[in-house]
Amino acid sequence: MPTGSSAMIVGVFLLAGWVKGVVGMGLPTVAMGALGLAMPPVQAAAILEMAAAGRGLANWLCTSFNILADPRQSPSLGSQTTRFANRAPR
Repeated sequence: MPTGSSAMIVGVFLLAGWVKGVVGMGLPTVAMGALGLAMPPVQAAAILEMAAAGRGLANWLCTSFNILADPRQSPSLGSQTTRFANRAPR
C-alpha cells in the first residue's frame, strides 16, 4: 500500500470521527462512503472491518487484563476496592 493511501485512510477516519461527533452520523457509514470513493467497495469494507476488529481486540484486552483501567471502574477490582474503602475503622 503506497504511503499516500495510508495517509488518505487515516484522514478519512479522522473526518468520519469528526462528522460522528458533530452531526451524529455513524462512523462506519461515513468512512465507507468516503473510502468507497477512492477504492473498490470490497477493499473499503475490508479496511473498515480491520479497524473494527482492532478496536474490539483493544477493548477486550483492556477489560480482560485491566490495562489502563481505573481500579475503581474495573469490574474485577472495583468491588474489592470499594469494599475496603467503605469499611469503617475499628
